[in-house]
Amino acid sequence: MINTSKTSALAKPFHRDNVEPLYAISTAHIPKTWWDAFDAPAETVVMYPLQYGGLLWVPTSDDWKEWLRELDEQAFELFSPVINWARDHGLVWVKFDSSAPEVADLPVFDHEDEVQVGSPVAPAG
Repeated sequence: MINTSKTSALAKPFHRDNVEPLYAISTAHIPKTWWDAFDAPAETVVMYPLQYGGLLWVPTSDDWKEWLRELDEQAFELFSPVINWARDHGLVWVKFDSSAPEVADLPVFDHEDEVQVGSPVAPAG
């Protein structure tokens, strides 16, 4: 059993402004060809590679759509649904993970032929 009094005491010194919400979603929400973008220098979106996916920073500025579209139309089309979803849920980071569930309302890509497949499925559970 976790001693919550110790956990609470430990958490008290941390200021809430330093907490950045992160949510893990399936790598099926980005085409496999874009996985390499996590390894490339960030020119369009802020991404960091992980062993089985990557982290995507969710822009906070309201002019992110203009900025991203001007930099890369394909990146705009690909990441807009994820960024909009994340902003709607108050997230700062999205973790793409091969073992994370798919999220309803986000596009799902078939990694065999790199095309978007039908409607997204709701996560199990």
